[in-house]
Amino acid sequence: MALNTVFAGLLALAYFCEPVASLVYIRQSKCAAACGDKSTISDDDVVCPDSSFNSTAEGLTIRDCLLCQSTGTTYVTDERSDTYNFLSNQKFTLQTCLFQRSGETSISSCEDSCHPLRSILTSQWYRTNSTLPIYDYCSSTFGQYAGDCVSCLQGKKGSVILGNFKSLRLRLYRAMSLY
Repeated sequence: MALNTVFAGLLALAYFCEPVASLVYIRQSKCAAACGDKSTISDDDVVCPDSSFNSTAEGLTIRDCLLCQSTGTTYVTDERSDTYNFLSNQKFTLQTCLFQRSGETSISSCEDSCHPLRSILTSQWYRTNSTLPIYDYCSSTFGQYAGDCVSCLQGKKGSVILGNFKSLRLRLYRAMSLY
């Protein structure tokens, strides 16, 4: 068996064994119903084109979930709150649309601008028995490349909402950099 075949098999196994996370919410939050109240939600539930956020069942669920979490007040810890889940759900939508299903939106020309952010966006925030700090994505790489990615996404028809998600994260990064 060729070394390349073994490596490709191991790589595929690692990819498919990675835990799936998607719309997350706290069960006792008022947002549970708005977020679909499902026990498991996969990346198949994520929509990417702007038009889908107002025209498909999945898009309406994401939209309503994010709207609720953006003003939600449920707080258990920094990593278990409506605010954290709001950021996490945006991150998951961005990573799914940018790096797993980029053909569904008009972002192919944004790949050069957004690709340096791949390692930040595809990190797992939710893992068994642990979470990463709430602002773990704040790094010099994020600060260096997020602006170009935002500009590109917001300038493309069909990916303005994704650009807005990224823009919010950039504003949070800048605010955190002041401290």
